[in-house]
Amino acid sequence: MRRHAMVVALAIAALGSGSAVAAAESVVQSPKAAIADFDGDGVGDLSVVLPNGNWDVLLSSGDDGGFSWGNGYQPRPGDQLAPGDYDGDGRTDPAVFRSSGNEWLIAPSSTRHPYTVEFGKAGDTAVPGQYDGDGRTDLAVYRASEGTWHILRSADPEPVTVIFDTDGGVPAAGDYDGDGRTDLAAFRAADATWIVLHSSDGSRTTQRFGTPGEAPVPSDYDGDGATDLATFRTATGDWTILRSGDDTVERHQLGAEKDLPAPADYDGDGSNDVAVYRPATGGWLGETIPAGSTFGRSRDVPVAGAYLPR
Repeated sequence: MRRHAMVVALAIAALGSGSAVAAAESVVQSPKAAIADFDGDGVGDLSVVLPNGNWDVLLSSGDDGGFSWGNGYQPRPGDQLAPGDYDGDGRTDPAVFRSSGNEWLIAPSSTRHPYTVEFGKAGDTAVPGQYDGDGRTDLAVYRASEGTWHILRSADPEPVTVIFDTDGGVPAAGDYDGDGRTDLAAFRAADATWIVLHSSDGSRTTQRFGTPGEAPVPSDYDGDGATDLATFRTATGDWTILRSGDDTVERHQLGAEKDLPAPADYDGDGSNDVAVYRPATGGWLGETIPAGSTFGRSRDVPVAGAYLPR
């Protein structure tokens, strides 16, 4: 498959509070966007964020086009990558949550006019998702000091606050019940416990899956539209997945110590694939990624990994 490089940079210096108007422009609603899909073809693109703040993308569609905004923003300590489809056009938009400044920096693909939104507080964890199911990513943060989630839905100017403590775990939001809306959820590594508040019926479930000390890598690996519980053991490259479609356990061995998990739908079949990014070589490994694929350098971070709990 022929691929072309696209460099995306968030230019923050020229942004003003009034530029958020661009986000309100109407766009055609699209189906749920694929992870790290910058060209909207339903296939995850190999993509990384550089230490200087630039987003580099290798388009799976083979399109020759690309775009860039200025010299890029200057990263600050505490910045969190928050990619998503904020304008609902079916393509991934570069975005960053700057907890130190309580603002989101978003570069929508539909207008190419970056804008900022003030939302959140210092110390919050970004947990963007489709909480109202309208096809656009909503701004959301988890506030550990209060055990609360604060959600700014794309169709409602008033934020919503939900009390849902992670009980010592990390936020692990996802669509676990397959209703098209993101569910509040958490993963507690100490005892490999998953806690999910289902948006479909308001029920709260607690389930142990995985081994203590493993990293959570929830995603839709079986293509049924629901997020699957999954863990990754960084020291050995062992993946353990509980398929929501049939409740079977699936195991993979892919990766090694210091590799970064980056699951996404790299072959466009509707299910996310087990994959890792190897910073030491800029290499990408996965059953659906061509052998020998390289894109990125040692200090780069894979965009697909930004969708995982942190």
